Amino acid sequence: MYCLHCLLLSRIVNTVMEGDIKVLIKAERSRIWEEAIPPLLSVNKTRVVFAAGKNGIDKEITDTDIFLGGHISTEQIESAKKLKLIQFYYSGVDSLDFDFLRRQGIIRVCNTHANNHAVSELAWALLLAAAKKVLTRDKALRAGVWMRGYIEEQMNVELYNKTLGVIGLGSIGSEIGRVGKAFGMKVIGTKRDPSLLPENLSSIDRIYKPDRTAYVCTEADYTIVAVPLTPDTRGLINREILSKMKGKILVNVSRGVIVDEEALF
Repeated sequence: MYCLHCLLLSRIVNTVMEGDIKVLIKAERSRIWEEAIPPLLSVNKTRVVFAAGKNGIDKEITDTDIFLGGHISTEQIESAKKLKLIQFYYSGVDSLDFDFLRRQGIIRVCNTHANNHAVSELAWALLLAAAKKVLTRDKALRAGVWMRGYIEEQMNVELYNKTLGVIGLGSIGSEIGRVGKAFGMKVIGTKRDPSLLPENLSSIDRIYKPDRTAYVCTEADYTIVAVPLTPDTRGLINREILSKMKGKILVNVSRGVIVDEEALF
């Protein structure tokens, strides 16, 4: 994923930027980064600097052209008089004040769509761990308790022939749905514009617009949430929906506030 970021940046530097370019990467310098940054270093007059802590970023940001990393504070942006581009490691850019960025003259903010496989795998790891009670059984075994027999609260469940609900069939959600079909599940989900679903996912059983989120969550045996944080999705999985999901499994790989956490507790 880091290699893709740096390749993307090298193309941007080549096409829209001139002169000496300083790239500040919000990370500790490591072997992984050393393997990732050659595309950037191949661009003429590009210098790559690493800084992880606040003090280091404060010091280096003042003459930085491109910032590669996660959150950057408004104070740091204000001091970055040359900053032209902010590239996030991940998909969500909701931590940024875009009105402020426009006033600062920063018009380019990039996220990544290269993480759909990685996040999908994490979602499935969480869902399988919950369905198969991996953590419960591991904790019991480490305490010397060997679970025997068919006690309902200790039994794991099969995914095969069950219904998976995917809230947000975007880049990540579509990959989650594809894997669900491989498990032999019925897959339903929501998408802002159902007509934009990739052709290779036409096998998804039913696709609804976001106003049917409650229906999908209650119809599905397992629900995975994979939508970006926007004013429309904040608190999307609310008390009413959660009250109808008792006994079901919910996995959220989106921002936490998309689920009403107080209602969830």
